[in-house]
Amino acid sequence: MKKIISILAVALLAASVFAVSYKNNTFQKLADEYTKKAEIALDAGQYDDAVEYSKKAEENAALSEAYIKMMMARGEAETVLSLQKIRLLMQKKLMHQIHSQWLILLQKIILKKQKLLLTVKIMSRQMLMQKLLLLLLMV
Repeated sequence: MKKIISILAVALLAASVFAVSYKNNTFQKLADEYTKKAEIALDAGQYDDAVEYSKKAEENAALSEAYIKMMMARGEAETVLSLQKIRLLMQKKLMHQIHSQWLILLQKIILKKQKLLLTVKIMSRQMLMQKLLLLLLMV
């Protein structure tokens, strides 16, 4: 149980670390570059260029946001998949334990049945011997 909790904690920590690293993606870098170019163009009085750069900055910022959301969803999906794999392994282990317990129980039942048969055979022999003795005594 401790192992599962530690795996979950590591998965959540990894997801948060990846979330921070996702913000530093190519689209965000381009958005930052276009923002700087737009500011420089605005300061230089090149208003048309500044408008173009700001539009490109907005487009790349939107792409960056979409990329971050996609990567976060992917991270969540990978976490869910990992948890399902752990659950499957636990179920397999449980099934193996149940199977082992059933085998032990079946072996005990077979042993009891064998002992019972042996007892019946012994009793049958004793009864047969008694009947033979009675027949011999009758003669």
